[in-house]
Amino acid sequence: MLTQGLEASYPSSHTMASICIMAMALIEFHVYLRKQRGWLLAADTAAVLILALTVVGRMLSGVHWFTDIVAGVILSAALTALFCLALQYIGERSAKA
Repeated sequence: MLTQGLEASYPSSHTMASICIMAMALIEFHVYLRKQRGWLLAADTAAVLILALTVVGRMLSGVHWFTDIVAGVILSAALTALFCLALQYIGERSAKA
């Protein structure tokens, strides 16, 4: 089968995007919903389910190799760590000012 152009599969961009977005959403949920335990639990559960379904779905659908998904998880973990460091840095800078 001849394809038109290149298709990117390594790393899995769907996995990376969903993990980055949901991990950052989890961080924000814990900031904005810290006093509303029921809503926080519901938001955490929804985010984790979306993450799990995306990662497992990409693997079961057969569009990615296992290594594509693992690389997506590792890269998104690094991006999420950078996001956390940026939040911490901004928080420290604003506390000094």
